Amino acid sequence: MKKIQTLLVAALVAGSHQASAVIDDSKLGTPGELFISVWDEAGGKSFYKDLGISMTDFMDGKACFQGDFSADANWGGFANAANLKFNVAAVNSLLADRSNIQKWGYLATSSEGQGIFNGDWSKIDNTRQKIQGYIGDLNYPTAFAKVPGQAEENKSGVFQSTGIGYAGKESWKQTMGRSVGGNTLGSVGSPLDFYFVNNTTGQTGGALIAKLGSWSLTGGKLSFAGAGSAPVSPACGSGGGGTTNVKLTISKTGNGNITSAPAGINCGSTCAADFPAGTKVTLTAKSDAGASFTGWGGACSGTATTCDVTLNAAANASATFTAPPAKTTFIDLSAPASWKVKARQAITWTSGGLSPKSKVTIQFSKNGGAKYANLKTGIAQTKGSFTWKPAKSHVTTNGVLKACTKPDPKKKVLECDTVNVVVAR
Repeated sequence: MKKIQTLLVAALVAGSHQASAVIDDSKLGTPGELFISVWDEAGGKSFYKDLGISMTDFMDGKACFQGDFSADANWGGFANAANLKFNVAAVNSLLADRSNIQKWGYLATSSEGQGIFNGDWSKIDNTRQKIQGYIGDLNYPTAFAKVPGQAEENKSGVFQSTGIGYAGKESWKQTMGRSVGGNTLGSVGSPLDFYFVNNTTGQTGGALIAKLGSWSLTGGKLSFAGAGSAPVSPACGSGGGGTTNVKLTISKTGNGNITSAPAGINCGSTCAADFPAGTKVTLTAKSDAGASFTGWGGACSGTATTCDVTLNAAANASATFTAPPAKTTFIDLSAPASWKVKARQAITWTSGGLSPKSKVTIQFSKNGGAKYANLKTGIAQTKGSFTWKPAKSHVTTNGVLKACTKPDPKKKVLECDTVNVVVAR
């Protein structure tokens, strides 16, 4: 009997702590990889799979994703389970030089439409960090290190309800740690919409929440149907159809966005798409706040905000907006992810476009950002740091540090940034 108990304990430990998933979490300057998480709530277990393609390659249609789990031994325990839920996600961190600002942000599913996502800069960054945190759990105990060949391993695994990577825990589950305002999970056997969430200016007008298409998981096979002719990636080995397509490419100058009907162009992020030959595509130009549309070039002409292009052959169109404002304002917060009571560590920030008289307020939330309390107010933003020593009352696994400042002390507008933290005794 004792031997049987020992074997059961060993099995539970193995199920709860898989070998590292080695999913790229975009912490080392590369776009993160797509992954799927499947939750069997009744069975108290979850399945994950690295889909084997980077976020930007998927959006650009440059590679195929690995979406057949039917022969995967880790999927065996889920093949006949009822009421499975799943979601798909990926992240792309903003580089220090902001050269990838058009494609930073995250990809996520939603069973309740795009309204669950917030295009505010700090909200996008908070959700990005929540997704990164869960990837870190899947990768436990070894963080993704960008070792040659590591990104090609594309592992899968199973976590029991006590495991660090279990999809049913509060730091992931339906709302990805309460970082979005609704349900990201969908049912196996039904389509689940997929969105790109991005902001290129830090202002309301720079927000982009774009539907790329929808996922379906049936019989252990994951498939993706693009919205319109969005240039997203097919499943590996899925082959192609017999329709003749031609490409429409948009080039854009200045602060604005170009969309198409039928869907496919959202430039912004997606500036080229394939459409069936002979399709009449209507392009619409929309300027950001403070900018204006100047006119079209190439396959389009004039200054009206819409243009029709009939695609009998590949075509290029250009759009020009007034130049973006010369001055942008931001504050970027940085802090250690792990803290201990009575141990001092530095909270730092960098900023741009702010008045030298601006003051910074540091706040802390124990409950994932639902409620904040001030840690320190009136810090000169030029100081760039604040040393904090957490108290016992700050202990939490779902903490958030927030730094806010007024770019202009005479105005009410705030620039804020957040970092997720854990505070232990």
